[in-house]
Amino acid sequence: MKKLQLPKNKFARLGINILIVVFWFFLSANLWSNLDNYAINNNPSLFVFLTEYYVGNIPLLYLILFLIPSFLISRLIWFGRILPRPRITRSKD
Repeated sequence: MKKLQLPKNKFARLGINILIVVFWFFLSANLWSNLDNYAINNNPSLFVFLTEYYVGNIPLLYLILFLIPSFLISRLIWFGRILPRPRITRSKD
């Protein structure tokens, strides 16, 4: 499988990163509202559990739903790999 080819220009990478983060913000808000509506209609105790912990006025679960994928995609865009490659540290002498 061919590796994802991103431009070398930092401004182009920044633009791609901003577009993806903004897109993910709106998508995660939509996912959160659907999850919220599902929890209210089907299982009220689940709704209380999902929205029990707040950071400011924002539920903690929503922050996790938004921040972790945004961080991982940004890391992929800027550094190329999410997990480091294994390094061979021994020689065959």
